Amino acid sequence: MALGETIVWAGMYYTFAALIGQWESDLHWSKSELAIGFTSCLLVSALCSPIVGNFIDKGFGRRIMVGGASAGGLLLLLMSQISHQWQFVSLWALLGIASACCFYDPCFSYLTHTRGTQAKGAITLVTLAAGFAGTVSFPTANALSELYHWRVALVFLLLLSSLSQYRYFGGQQVINLPIMNLFMIEKDMPRIREPF
Repeated sequence: MALGETIVWAGMYYTFAALIGQWESDLHWSKSELAIGFTSCLLVSALCSPIVGNFIDKGFGRRIMVGGASAGGLLLLLMSQISHQWQFVSLWALLGIASACCFYDPCFSYLTHTRGTQAKGAITLVTLAAGFAGTVSFPTANALSELYHWRVALVFLLLLSSLSQYRYFGGQQVINLPIMNLFMIEKDMPRIREPF
């Protein structure tokens, strides 16, 4: 889960800072116009977090995290095709929903819900590992942008995000064939909670 958090932070958060210069020169929008997109992401994420937390408390943490990482990957793919500012801002706002489902808050809630007092070590590990997300995102996005294009960098980050949801957030247990099994998954089973 620690590596999964690192990947989704790299793809869905640090992408903005890593690619803002590329977007500014290629799309001919000012930094202020671009920042509206990222600001909308943060606002939407803050508004959605209590709702997501409620679903995690009801035992749907794994589905929430897999869904958020999957949606984030798809939104990065769509972002690689934008040409208008309204598309850019809209996709960042939708990324706010996805990030509310798979960043630190839901991850820590999920770990606490499923591990009880044993969550402390896992939370520490996730925090330390995901701290390298910027270190992963900046050189990767910049190298791909320089070699190919920023649109290719976003597609690469989509692939990483998809990998994280499948492998590191337990997506292999959520996404089974036939696809109808997606709707028949058991809830996360909480362990006995003990006082901290």
